[in-house]
Amino acid sequence: MKRMVLFSCLILMGCHGEALSGTHQNGGALSIEAADTIESPVSGEIKNLERFQRFLTNFNQKESDRIQLIHYTVEGDPIFQELAYDGDVIKTTIDSSEDAYGSGEIWSTVCGEVKEKKTTKGSEYVLRDCEDLEENLLFVVSEK
Repeated sequence: MKRMVLFSCLILMGCHGEALSGTHQNGGALSIEAADTIESPVSGEIKNLERFQRFLTNFNQKESDRIQLIHYTVEGDPIFQELAYDGDVIKTTIDSSEDAYGSGEIWSTVCGEVKEKKTTKGSEYVLRDCEDLEENLLFVVSEK
């Protein structure tokens, strides 16, 4: 239950922010170039979406791949999410340790698939069939 509440908070906070740079616990500086896919602060625009599309292609072809997503809170703090696909399942790790107002937890779960859902807002990308969650919203790509 605690993880579901944390995840719900991540979804609500993950679409907004103030900055595109920061540091991760490994000490390295982050930038758009350093991360695979970043949900842009304020506008919600997705940077490096082509990298995520390549991850989807590899998933559909059952080829292993790994990608890092970065979401920003309204305060500008990064929340990191790694997706690691081994050809069978996707292990996702969410790291909110740099979110000053969040739980600071790092947790993982295993999911069976990633799906695109068309909505009135655009295309939602979600992880499904997860051990600890029914569905895990990654981000929404608005229709232009």
